[in-house]
Amino acid sequence: MRPMRLALPLVLLLAGSGCDLPTAVPAWDTEWELLLARDSVPVRDVVPPEVELVPDGFRVSSFVTRDSVRLEEVCELCTCFDGPIPQLTLEPQDYRFDLPNRLLEAPLSSGTAVLELTNGLGFDLLDDGFGNLGFVRADLVDQRTGDTLVTRVYGDAFPDQATVALTFPLDGVLLSRSIVARVTGITPGSQCDDLSLDPTDGLDVRVELRDIEAPSARILLNEADLAPPVRRAALPDFIASRLRPDASDIVVALTASSSLGLPVDLELSMAGASEDLYRAAAALTTPVRIAPGAPDDPTELRREYIVDPAVLQGRDSVVVAGRTSLSQGRSVIVRGPEVLTYEVRLRARVPSR
Repeated sequence: MRPMRLALPLVLLLAGSGCDLPTAVPAWDTEWELLLARDSVPVRDVVPPEVELVPDGFRVSSFVTRDSVRLEEVCELCTCFDGPIPQLTLEPQDYRFDLPNRLLEAPLSSGTAVLELTNGLGFDLLDDGFGNLGFVRADLVDQRTGDTLVTRVYGDAFPDQATVALTFPLDGVLLSRSIVARVTGITPGSQCDDLSLDPTDGLDVRVELRDIEAPSARILLNEADLAPPVRRAALPDFIASRLRPDASDIVVALTASSSLGLPVDLELSMAGASEDLYRAAAALTTPVRIAPGAPDDPTELRREYIVDPAVLQGRDSVVVAGRTSLSQGRSVIVRGPEVLTYEVRLRARVPSR
């Protein structure tokens, strides 16, 4: 019982001295970090679907373009013939080797182009049946330089509705829309066969790029291609209920990385509602330039922005979005592994109660 007698005077002493005993749970600051958005935009998402990414770059198994040439377009006088067709010179006609959408050019390591001509003139275009033969010549021409890269000549029978295929190796060719097949030739005519040509008679043309491979390619980007999608993130109640302007702090942290060979201008915005993005009511709207990089040397960017807690007070979620622009051009040379990444985090310091 002796310890009890000692404790009672001590309590009375504390009470008499005016010391306050704690009567409530103390308040202190707590710090939280939330991941709001994490996205990446790889090159494979923006190259044309016909272009396949392979370990050594890019590959197109087959890409076909169709065209035609009609007498009314190249030889209106020919439709006036009513009887045998005399020997005629086929005027030069260019047929473009078109490329998949967005693909501007590619330095080919291998590949083949095939030009197919189908005769729809009603007579053998190159053999009159009396030993007189004509020919079709096709030159692979780069219109930018005027150089003839490859020449193919066909000089055998070419009866009505038949198809002639001319093949061009493309190894080492800088493939672009300036590459054309320029077709010329001579027809010996129809000799004794009486024919009546129609203005819609002519040649049907099929151009195919086959099994082309390239270590890199120049592609055309749309500005929206690189933008991160709109993301909504929930604000836990222990943060949302304590966002008081006089007692809390909010920081938005952006981390971005790019291995693309051109700068990307990002406008980052965060708001409590989608309709407030990029407007005065947004909690944050800021421009950011992401510098160009390379697959083996990506650039990294880190930024932090202070946000007014009052803008998000009473919100149970936030919306994060970004829109991009390409002020220094939309074409870029890519090798395949390029990627643009974004990460947005919210750091909050709020009172414990």
